[in-house]
Parts: sequence; structure tokens; C-alpha cells
Amino acid sequence: DIVLERRAYVVRTRSGSERLTRAEFAVLDLLMKRPERVYTHDDVATAYIGDGYRVTDTAVRVLIHRVRRKLGDNGGQLQALRGVGFFISEQGGNNGSDEA
Repeated sequence: DIVLERRAYVVRTRSGSERLTRAEFAVLDLLMKRPERVYTHDDVATAYIGDGYRVTDTAVRVLIHRVRRKLGDNGGQLQALRGVGFFISEQGGNNGSDEA
């Protein structure tokens, strides 16, 4: 299970707890609001930098990689749907790719 402590900017998993940056927190918060829903690169970028700013695909992939790493053993739950976007799987998964 993944638990997001909103006031402390901390994520807790069976692996332990990790402090999140503002951007990491914003992305994980977005993805956890509706597990299994796929969010596009633009959705993810807007979550952490706001609307109207241009963010490269590489920047989004790097951020997803950092969040996945902080999820530890639960990192496989943050999945990429190639060419579409990212989502949190309630059952975990093997898709460790940061490419969407």
C-alpha cells in the first residue's frame, strides 16, 4: 500500500517512508486521486508546474523515475502506458519503464 501524508510531504510504503519534493508530491497526489486512470504528460506537467508552461517529455520522465524510486518496493505500481501517459495500479505491476 502507498500512503501519502499530505501535510508532511511524505510517502509511506511497506519499504519505509520518504520525504517528497513539491513536484514529486504533486505528481503522486494527482496519480493517487484516481488509481488506474491514465494521466498524460501534460496532466503530469500541469500538476507540478501549473498551466501554461512548457515542460519537456524528458523532465516528466525524470520526475516519474524519482517518484518510482521513492516508492521502493511499490515502485512497480507507478506504471507507464507507452505513448499515452502514467497511472498508479492498485495491484502493482512489472512495467518499470519511465517512458510513456
